[in-house]
Amino acid sequence: MKFSAITLLTPLALLASTVAADAATIVSAITLIDTTTKSLGEKVAAWNGVLVLGTIPIVADSTELLKNLKDAKKAAAKSDPVDDLGAIQIAQAVLKLSGSVNVTLGNIIAAKPKFDAKLLSPVILLNLKQEQKATNELTAEIGPKLPEWARDLARQIIHPVEVAFDLAIEKYKLF
Repeated sequence: MKFSAITLLTPLALLASTVAADAATIVSAITLIDTTTKSLGEKVAAWNGVLVLGTIPIVADSTELLKNLKDAKKAAAKSDPVDDLGAIQIAQAVLKLSGSVNVTLGNIIAAKPKFDAKLLSPVILLNLKQEQKATNELTAEIGPKLPEWARDLARQIIHPVEVAFDLAIEKYKLF
């Protein structure tokens, strides 16, 4: 049986495309989380304190964000390990997301007096804790998919997000 170069290289090409697809899937999920995070931050910043109509868009975006985090975790769980280029693409997406998270959590902290006035701070605290947990789970799922050299870098990139969540949760704690 004769093997051509194409026959021998086809499995390698398929493997490389799978690795690239896995990185692209993770980047796409992170980008969706970034978009939802920005939207939530904008809605919180624009909220005028009206209880029902003003909070519906905030609740909707917060719920969507939690769903997107959980969906991203599932996508990462199904993904194969990524190559160096995929790790760089994921790092770039997470860096962008980190900035959005910091702005959004800053907006949530700034809006605390309005949430307090409507007795909504306990709900916000619960949402923050759920989103922090989902973020931690996503991070734990992506980490092992990265090449060894990128794992410490990933921890450094995600650290400001962890600090921002801790600060926001601390501001909303009742006791």
